[in-house]
Amino acid sequence: MEAIEDPLEQRVRQSLPALVGGTVESLERESRWRPSWIAQVRRGGTLKPIYVRGDRGEGYSFPLSYEANVLEILEENGIPVPHVYGMCEDPQAIVMDLVPGNRQMSGLVSDAEKRRAIDDYVAIMARMHQIDVAKFTERGLENPPVPEDLQNNQHRKNIAFYRSLKSRPEPLVEFVLKWMDANVPRHRTERSFVTLDSGQFLVNQGRVSAIYDLEIGHINDPLADLGGWRIRNVFEPLYDMGHMFREYARLTGRPLDYNVINYHVMVLSISTSLCIARQITMPLDTAVNWLVWEVSGTRMALTAMADILDVDLIAPQWPEAVRSPRSHAVESMKLAIDAIPVADDPADGYRRAMARNLAGHLELVDRYGGAIDKANLDEIEEMTGERPATIADGDSALERFVAQAGPEYDERLLQVFFRRNERNRMLLPVFTEEVAAGDVSPFLDDCLLPRIRDLMGD
Repeated sequence: MEAIEDPLEQRVRQSLPALVGGTVESLERESRWRPSWIAQVRRGGTLKPIYVRGDRGEGYSFPLSYEANVLEILEENGIPVPHVYGMCEDPQAIVMDLVPGNRQMSGLVSDAEKRRAIDDYVAIMARMHQIDVAKFTERGLENPPVPEDLQNNQHRKNIAFYRSLKSRPEPLVEFVLKWMDANVPRHRTERSFVTLDSGQFLVNQGRVSAIYDLEIGHINDPLADLGGWRIRNVFEPLYDMGHMFREYARLTGRPLDYNVINYHVMVLSISTSLCIARQITMPLDTAVNWLVWEVSGTRMALTAMADILDVDLIAPQWPEAVRSPRSHAVESMKLAIDAIPVADDPADGYRRAMARNLAGHLELVDRYGGAIDKANLDEIEEMTGERPATIADGDSALERFVAQAGPEYDERLLQVFFRRNERNRMLLPVFTEEVAAGDVSPFLDDCLLPRIRDLMGD
């Protein structure tokens, strides 16, 4: 019996001939959270591979039409990007060429191959940063004239989204946002188009064939992209960061401002907490995934701040594990999850992995949660002078303290929040092997960023 095509895919299929020309011979949906499809379109006697990039969802990025516009500008100015044929209106999607290549450094073996590919990429980014920003403003991109607004061009959009989601005290996030507002790089006026979520490119036959994923690209300080490299390198190792920074400085002829790079590390990494402020408070079957993203993002933001302030962060000691009268319940939950039959559908295996990770988290909460709560309450009492009755009360008190604290408390609060975040890390399990492609969890322990001066050998 022939499978019935999903109505959404039917509409995608129907829209392609008018945009691309030819006949759609196949259309397959990608297995990922964003709706996207790979099509084969016959034009004349050849098959043309087409990529259909669907909408991510409100609040996470600019509209898809914005990204399509950016891709067109970059192509017009010699930057290798997928060619855009147009927009599918229902569903909202960009219809573009499927560029051949593997993501980043995957598939490259020798150091020489990796060096050539990364030098290609750095040169492309340096050229992109040289494009006259007027070419972007003419097509509707915002170009704030005031340096402070320029540096926060994307950051303030993320904050507004966070404010619309926030439903509980978030003292760590509020501390980072307040510090960034007070320490925005006001001395920088250089501007260019930046991708921000940078370090994403395709490599075909050893050379970069395209840069991609420009959904939050905008006009900002060009050093914002170097901050993005630091973050991307954690999850998808690129190359030697010191080499990338030195090569960029050589090509552009400009010295690097390490503090500005770190500021944009903070912009991008704290955006994780800003965008998932709702998910981390909701009952979800993927709850532990969101906790991992929260801890990883704040780890990078706090270490970047420490790099700017030249502070050595001090991690807390692990508390002693304590079994409770209910410890057997969590242990039994793992057995119950493993006993559930799993079909051949990969989604079933993934769901069971998420359930096992949640059980692992609850086991750690059972063993260490009491001691961690006590340590956090002790520090809140020491900071504020009052002993909160609960963690929720303590978070409220600490957020109030952050709001009125002067800059003389910056280093002390930084250490407090780093320790709190590290205690949250203690409650996250070593994930099962059945994680989604690109899942951050295997790299969580690498989210403590090294100082830039160490990368550069200064």
